[in-house]
Amino acid sequence: MTPAQARAVVLDFLNADLYARMTRFVAADRRALVDAFRNWGEKYAVTLSDLEQEREASAKRLRGYLEELGYA
Repeated sequence: MTPAQARAVVLDFLNADLYARMTRFVAADRRALVDAFRNWGEKYAVTLSDLEQEREASAKRLRGYLEELGYA
């Protein structure tokens, strides 16, 4: 094997190794990003209108309790 051929073999090996490592890192980061978005989606799945309706229902119940106790 000539020095040029040996150099080409070594560079091909290093290139393949670097490509495999970069692919693993990108895949891991992609999974982490997808998991973060999935968590945000689950966390903020409740809409503002749902929260407002729940707040109004709770306020109505609270007014009822306060009236029963004679505070309103």
